[in-house]
Amino acid sequence: MLIIWIVIFVIGIYYGQRYLYEKLWDRKLNVKVWYEDAIIEAGQSSRVIAIIENAKMLPLPIFNLKLSAPKSFVFDDMEHAAVTDLFYRSEAFSIMGKQRVTRKLGFQGTRRGYFEIASVNTVVKDLFFVKTYAKNYDTDTTIYVLPRKLQNTWIIEFEKAMLGEIETKRSFIEDPFSFRGIRDYSATDSMGRVNWKASAKTSELKVNMYNKVAEQRVSILINLDAYTLFREDELREYSISLASTLTKDFVAMGVPVMVFANGLDVVTGEKGMIQAGSTRDHSVVVDKYLARIGTMLKNDTFMETLDQMQDTIASNITYIVISPYYKNDLLEKLDELKNRGVDLHMIVPYDHRDTMECDRTYVEGWEVNADEMDT
Repeated sequence: MLIIWIVIFVIGIYYGQRYLYEKLWDRKLNVKVWYEDAIIEAGQSSRVIAIIENAKMLPLPIFNLKLSAPKSFVFDDMEHAAVTDLFYRSEAFSIMGKQRVTRKLGFQGTRRGYFEIASVNTVVKDLFFVKTYAKNYDTDTTIYVLPRKLQNTWIIEFEKAMLGEIETKRSFIEDPFSFRGIRDYSATDSMGRVNWKASAKTSELKVNMYNKVAEQRVSILINLDAYTLFREDELREYSISLASTLTKDFVAMGVPVMVFANGLDVVTGEKGMIQAGSTRDHSVVVDKYLARIGTMLKNDTFMETLDQMQDTIASNITYIVISPYYKNDLLEKLDELKNRGVDLHMIVPYDHRDTMECDRTYVEGWEVNADEMDT
């Protein structure tokens, strides 16, 4: 008889707790997940912070927190993880009544991008570990992983050459709206410079002097079309990292930089550009723009972009084209710009196993080794 009462008691406890869990398991259960940092650079580390608060008396003996993150994130502890198209992370623990649990999951961002936490799921079991309850939670957290900065002697030498050209242009180009004074006429002066009013007063030809143009700019144009034999995606990523590196260095030198890439924004699905700037935070603005470019989306035709530039070409702008693609249709477009006197340079990143041949003097091939690429 005692055994029967014990069985009835256990059955009553089981169904009683089952009823309570079905009604109350997610009541006053708060789950918050966010990235600790809003911005990091590729190769740097950050953390996903998760706070689970059970504000009721009912304990949650088996609590499983599951979240999905970009597969390019390398977490410190990969034991409870699975990687497919995303990185799936599972954390199991117990939460007593009126308890708060905090988990900090460290990771390294290995590739540039703009990332969300795609989903957060909770899975809970009852006291008898029989019934399972699950719920999805929305998150509103994002992180920018900015492009990796490159370091090699080619970049240093290229930047020195560009800076020399910019300084030379600054010393020779005059601003017709910035009057500096009057001087005597010389045989090399054009008649358009003659100040006739001052000449009449002195009975000698006088010419106007103007201040030199102060602002020389760099315009970086990234062509994400590749069509190479090896590592197309990696060469695109290298091109973006190179543009990011040049932007940061030129801005540090006080040179305004404009950046355009023919990739589409992963959020808006549209193309865009960053206008010229040289303020302290301009390189970050450019990096955030580059981070959101989806290289696997369909690119606008780069040649159309060059056609649209025809009316905006300016003598105080140095154009740098970065493109793994360098077939004749693109080179002929660039030849047209060069023939118009445009200050133009082209960098062609190519895989070290490939070959690169081009007879244009404005084109430089940069051999990229495997350890320089994002894999």
